[in-house]
Amino acid sequence: MIIKLHLVSHKSFLLDRFIEKLLEVTNSNKESVQVVSLPIKRRLFTVLKSPFVNKKARDQFGIDTYRKLVILEKIDLLVFSQCLKIISCKGVAFKITLKGG
Repeated sequence: MIIKLHLVSHKSFLLDRFIEKLLEVTNSNKESVQVVSLPIKRRLFTVLKSPFVNKKARDQFGIDTYRKLVILEKIDLLVFSQCLKIISCKGVAFKITLKGG
């Protein structure tokens, strides 16, 4: 069975910590786990400091969204579900895709 995890977070070190915990708990060898870094999404916002007179006075803010894809091969689904209950990493959202029999 092939399990794909799409990980999303606003902080890159949280993704790395989640992947490290996942590898520790599943006891997977390096050959059965692939980690793919996906492009960073950046959202920029511009806010006026003074909405009446000074249009040139602006502040710019940005939010970066980091994404990674983890592909796990040759792993049991029940073992994987128990591993996800053990791992708790706040700030990381994930989507699971299953393939194969």
